[in-house]
Amino acid sequence: MLPWDRIWNPIYKWQKKQSENEEWANCLGVSDTRRFISFVLEAHQGNWATHDLQTGGTHRFKDDPDCVTLARTVKKLKKFKRPSVSRRFS
Repeated sequence: MLPWDRIWNPIYKWQKKQSENEEWANCLGVSDTRRFISFVLEAHQGNWATHDLQTGGTHRFKDDPDCVTLARTVKKLKKFKRPSVSRRFS
């Protein structure tokens, strides 16, 4: 999670400063999306510890509803030929 004032800043190392305020700046390409999917699924399978940003406490991955939802979603993405992740605000 990012603070509101950083919402349009690039969030990935490969992005340059000049990409600020661009919608595309907040997305992952195909290969990085695949790595992200693998990371999430490994965390789910291993039931890794997660950090609760609101309370400062920890949970197990499978006990955190947001993590469970994320794992379900990325399982679906795995089926795509060219998956890509973008950050969305609602």
